[in-house]
Amino acid sequence: MRVGGGACPCAWLAVATLIGTAGLSWAATSTGDHLELLDVLTKLEATLRETVGCEGRVEQLWEAVRVRNALLDDMKAKVLQRMDQIAVIKKADRVPVEDCEDSFTRVGNSCYHTYSDHLRVWWRARFHCWILGSDLVHPEDLHSLRNYVPEAGDTKYWIGARTVTSGDVPEWWWVDGERIDTKDDNYTSLTQHPQSHKCAMLDTFTFQLEATDCEDPHGVTLCEVKMYSN
Repeated sequence: MRVGGGACPCAWLAVATLIGTAGLSWAATSTGDHLELLDVLTKLEATLRETVGCEGRVEQLWEAVRVRNALLDDMKAKVLQRMDQIAVIKKADRVPVEDCEDSFTRVGNSCYHTYSDHLRVWWRARFHCWILGSDLVHPEDLHSLRNYVPEAGDTKYWIGARTVTSGDVPEWWWVDGERIDTKDDNYTSLTQHPQSHKCAMLDTFTFQLEATDCEDPHGVTLCEVKMYSN
Protein backbone atom coordinates (compact mmCIF):
# COMPACT_ATOMS: atom_id res chain seq x y z
CA MET A 1 0.00 0.00 0.00
CA ARG A 2 1.27 3.50 -0.85
CA VAL A 3 0.41 6.87 0.54
CA GLY A 4 -1.11 9.09 -2.14
CA GLY A 5 -0.31 12.64 -3.10
CA GLY A 6 3.43 12.09 -3.42
CA ALA A 7 3.93 12.20 0.35
CA CYS A 8 6.77 10.22 1.86
CA PRO A 9 5.33 6.89 3.02
CA CYS A 10 7.19 7.15 6.31
CA ALA A 11 5.38 10.36 7.15
CA TRP A 12 3.21 7.89 9.03
CA LEU A 13 6.11 7.52 11.43
CA ALA A 14 5.71 11.13 12.50
CA VAL A 15 2.10 10.38 13.33
CA ALA A 16 3.25 7.37 15.32
CA THR A 17 5.68 9.50 17.30
CA LEU A 18 2.94 12.01 18.12
CA ILE A 19 0.64 9.24 19.30
CA GLY A 20 3.43 7.75 21.39
CA THR A 21 4.05 11.12 23.02
CA ALA A 22 0.34 11.53 23.65
CA GLY A 23 0.49 8.25 25.55
CA LEU A 24 1.72 10.11 28.63
CA SER A 25 -1.42 12.23 28.79
CA TRP A 26 -3.73 9.44 27.67
CA ALA A 27 -2.36 7.19 30.38
CA ALA A 28 -3.27 9.85 32.93
CA THR A 29 -6.98 9.49 32.26
CA SER A 30 -8.11 5.91 32.62
CA THR A 31 -7.08 2.33 32.02
CA GLY A 32 -9.65 2.13 29.24
CA ASP A 33 -7.99 5.03 27.41
CA HIS A 34 -4.61 3.35 27.79
CA LEU A 35 -5.92 0.16 26.20
CA GLU A 36 -7.46 2.24 23.41
CA LEU A 37 -4.04 3.80 22.79
CA LEU A 38 -2.45 0.37 22.45
CA ASP A 39 -5.18 -0.63 20.01
CA VAL A 40 -4.49 2.46 17.89
CA LEU A 41 -0.75 1.75 17.91
CA THR A 42 -1.31 -1.87 16.92
CA LYS A 43 -3.39 -0.81 13.92
CA LEU A 44 -0.78 1.80 13.04
CA GLU A 45 1.92 -0.86 13.18
CA ALA A 46 0.00 -2.98 10.66
CA THR A 47 -0.25 0.04 8.35
CA LEU A 48 3.47 0.75 8.60
CA ARG A 49 4.37 -2.84 7.79
CA GLU A 50 2.32 -2.61 4.60
CA THR A 51 3.77 0.75 3.58
CA VAL A 52 6.77 0.70 1.24
CA GLY A 53 9.87 2.08 2.95
CA CYS A 54 8.61 1.77 6.52
CA GLU A 55 9.11 -1.93 7.15
CA GLY A 56 12.29 -1.43 9.16
CA ARG A 57 10.97 1.41 11.28
CA VAL A 58 8.17 -0.37 13.13
CA GLU A 59 10.60 -1.37 15.86
CA GLN A 60 11.46 2.32 16.36
CA LEU A 61 7.79 3.04 16.98
CA TRP A 62 7.49 0.51 19.78
CA GLU A 63 10.85 1.51 21.26
CA ALA A 64 9.59 5.11 21.51
CA VAL A 65 6.44 3.90 23.26
CA ARG A 66 8.47 1.71 25.62
CA VAL A 67 10.76 4.59 26.58
CA ARG A 68 7.81 6.92 27.26
CA ASN A 69 6.06 4.29 29.37
CA ALA A 70 9.27 3.77 31.36
CA LEU A 71 9.51 7.52 31.98
CA LEU A 72 5.90 7.58 33.16
CA ASP A 73 6.45 4.64 35.53
CA ASP A 74 9.57 6.27 36.98
CA MET A 75 7.76 9.57 37.51
CA LYS A 76 4.81 7.79 39.15
CA ALA A 77 7.11 5.91 41.56
CA LYS A 78 8.89 9.12 42.59
CA VAL A 79 5.60 10.95 43.15
CA LEU A 80 4.24 8.12 45.30
CA GLN A 81 7.47 8.03 47.31
CA ARG A 82 7.20 11.75 48.02
CA MET A 83 3.55 11.34 48.97
CA ASP A 84 4.56 8.64 51.46
CA GLN A 85 7.09 11.01 53.03
CA ILE A 86 4.53 13.80 53.34
CA ALA A 87 1.96 11.40 54.82
CA VAL A 88 4.44 10.43 57.56
CA ILE A 89 5.06 14.10 58.37
CA LYS A 90 1.34 14.92 58.46
CA LYS A 91 0.71 12.02 60.85
CA ALA A 92 3.48 13.19 63.16
CA ASP A 93 2.28 16.82 63.10
CA ARG A 94 -1.34 15.88 63.93
CA VAL A 95 -2.71 19.12 62.46
CA PRO A 96 -6.13 19.83 64.04
CA VAL A 97 -9.18 19.36 61.81
CA GLU A 98 -12.32 21.08 63.05
CA ASP A 99 -14.91 19.68 60.65
CA CYS A 100 -15.26 17.61 57.48
CA GLU A 101 -15.38 19.16 54.03
CA ASP A 102 -18.72 19.05 52.20
CA SER A 103 -17.88 15.97 50.13
CA PHE A 104 -16.80 14.01 53.23
CA THR A 105 -18.83 12.21 55.89
CA ARG A 106 -17.77 12.13 59.52
CA VAL A 107 -17.67 8.76 61.24
CA GLY A 108 -15.99 8.74 64.65
CA ASN A 109 -12.69 10.59 64.42
CA SER A 110 -12.41 10.44 60.63
CA CYS A 111 -13.87 12.08 57.55
CA TYR A 112 -14.56 9.66 54.71
CA HIS A 113 -15.15 10.19 51.01
CA THR A 114 -15.90 7.62 48.31
CA TYR A 115 -15.70 8.04 44.58
CA SER A 116 -17.32 5.27 42.58
CA ASP A 117 -18.26 7.04 39.34
CA HIS A 118 -15.04 5.77 37.80
CA LEU A 119 -13.26 2.66 39.10
CA ARG A 120 -9.53 3.16 39.31
CA VAL A 121 -6.19 1.48 39.80
CA TRP A 122 -4.57 1.98 43.23
CA TRP A 123 -2.28 4.89 42.46
CA ARG A 124 -4.94 6.81 40.55
CA ALA A 125 -7.25 6.40 43.53
CA ARG A 126 -4.56 7.82 45.79
CA PHE A 127 -3.97 10.76 43.48
CA HIS A 128 -7.71 11.50 43.59
CA CYS A 129 -7.64 11.55 47.40
CA TRP A 130 -4.67 13.90 47.45
CA ILE A 131 -6.40 16.37 45.18
CA LEU A 132 -9.11 16.51 47.86
CA GLY A 133 -6.56 17.07 50.64
CA SER A 134 -6.87 13.52 51.98
CA ASP A 135 -5.28 10.11 51.44
CA LEU A 136 -6.42 6.55 50.95
CA VAL A 137 -8.00 5.30 54.14
CA HIS A 138 -6.00 3.97 57.10
CA PRO A 139 -8.68 2.88 59.57
CA GLU A 140 -7.87 2.51 63.25
CA ASP A 141 -9.53 -0.87 62.86
CA LEU A 142 -11.57 -2.41 60.08
CA HIS A 143 -14.69 -2.51 62.24
CA SER A 144 -14.72 1.30 62.33
CA LEU A 145 -15.51 1.27 58.62
CA ARG A 146 -18.67 -0.78 59.06
CA ASN A 147 -20.58 2.38 59.95
CA TYR A 148 -19.67 3.93 56.61
CA VAL A 149 -19.01 1.21 54.03
CA PRO A 150 -21.98 -0.98 53.07
CA GLU A 151 -21.49 -4.65 53.88
CA ALA A 152 -23.46 -6.00 50.92
CA GLY A 153 -22.49 -6.83 47.37
CA ASP A 154 -19.05 -7.45 45.96
CA THR A 155 -17.76 -3.86 45.96
CA LYS A 156 -14.06 -3.52 46.69
CA TYR A 157 -12.42 -0.36 48.00
CA TRP A 158 -8.82 0.69 47.67
CA ILE A 159 -7.10 1.00 51.05
CA GLY A 160 -3.99 3.02 51.90
CA ALA A 161 -1.73 0.00 52.31
CA ARG A 162 0.82 -1.69 50.09
CA THR A 163 4.05 -3.64 50.09
CA VAL A 164 7.18 -2.46 48.34
CA THR A 165 9.34 -5.40 49.42
CA SER A 166 9.72 -8.94 48.18
CA GLY A 167 10.49 -12.20 49.95
CA ASP A 168 8.72 -15.21 51.37
CA VAL A 169 6.69 -12.96 53.70
CA PRO A 170 6.43 -9.42 52.27
CA GLU A 171 6.17 -6.54 54.72
CA TRP A 172 2.98 -4.51 54.48
CA TRP A 173 2.82 -0.81 55.40
CA TRP A 174 0.18 1.86 55.69
CA VAL A 175 0.93 4.85 53.48
CA ASP A 176 1.62 6.97 56.58
CA GLY A 177 4.59 4.79 57.51
CA GLU A 178 3.02 2.45 60.07
CA ARG A 179 3.84 -1.22 59.65
CA ILE A 180 0.94 -3.67 59.40
CA ASP A 181 1.04 -6.66 61.71
CA THR A 182 0.07 -9.44 59.30
CA LYS A 183 -0.22 -11.83 62.25
CA ASP A 184 -3.27 -9.86 63.35
CA ASP A 185 -6.42 -11.77 62.38
CA ASN A 186 -7.68 -8.72 60.49
CA TYR A 187 -4.66 -8.69 58.18
CA THR A 188 -3.49 -12.30 57.80
CA SER A 189 -5.31 -12.44 54.46
CA LEU A 190 -2.73 -10.04 52.97
CA THR A 191 -0.11 -12.80 52.97
CA GLN A 192 -2.36 -15.34 51.24
CA HIS A 193 -2.05 -13.94 47.73
CA PRO A 194 0.62 -13.95 44.99
CA GLN A 195 3.61 -11.72 45.68
CA SER A 196 2.80 -9.72 42.55
CA HIS A 197 -0.25 -8.41 44.42
CA LYS A 198 1.21 -5.41 46.23
CA CYS A 199 -1.78 -3.18 47.07
CA ALA A 200 -4.66 -3.67 49.50
CA MET A 201 -8.39 -3.72 48.85
CA LEU A 202 -11.26 -3.98 51.31
CA ASP A 203 -13.69 -6.69 50.23
CA THR A 204 -17.11 -5.69 51.55
CA PHE A 205 -18.41 -9.25 51.21
CA THR A 206 -15.87 -10.74 53.63
CA PHE A 207 -14.94 -7.38 55.21
CA GLN A 208 -11.29 -8.32 55.07
CA LEU A 209 -8.31 -6.83 53.34
CA GLU A 210 -6.94 -8.69 50.37
CA ALA A 211 -3.74 -8.21 48.40
CA THR A 212 -4.47 -7.16 44.84
CA ASP A 213 -2.56 -6.18 41.74
CA CYS A 214 -2.04 -2.41 42.02
CA GLU A 215 -3.08 -2.06 38.37
CA ASP A 216 -6.46 -3.74 38.93
CA PRO A 217 -8.86 -1.16 37.45
CA HIS A 218 -11.92 -2.23 39.48
CA GLY A 219 -11.37 -0.47 42.81
CA VAL A 220 -13.59 2.17 44.39
CA THR A 221 -11.68 5.14 45.82
CA LEU A 222 -12.01 5.45 49.62
CA CYS A 223 -10.40 8.58 51.07
CA GLU A 224 -9.90 9.64 54.69
CA VAL A 225 -8.93 12.70 56.70
CA LYS A 226 -8.00 12.06 60.33
CA MET A 227 -9.59 14.46 62.81
CA TYR A 228 -7.20 15.64 65.48
CA SER A 229 -8.19 18.04 68.24
CA ASN A 230 -6.08 20.79 69.79
